[in-house]
Amino acid sequence: MSNLSARAPRTHPAPVDRSEVGATAVEYAIIVSLIAGVIIVVVTLLGLATRENFTVLTDLLP
Repeated sequence: MSNLSARAPRTHPAPVDRSEVGATAVEYAIIVSLIAGVIIVVVTLLGLATRENFTVLTDLLP
């Protein structure tokens, strides 16, 4: 009878180097700041376009 309880050897993940934890926090901070910058630019451009549209509309009013 064959050995049915034979298992594949377990492989354990490599230990985490604690110096990499700080690097990921910095990477997240950079990503968040880039997203915030893009949002600021988009909102500013939309605000300028909206102001221009309202200026045109008010000029058309009697």
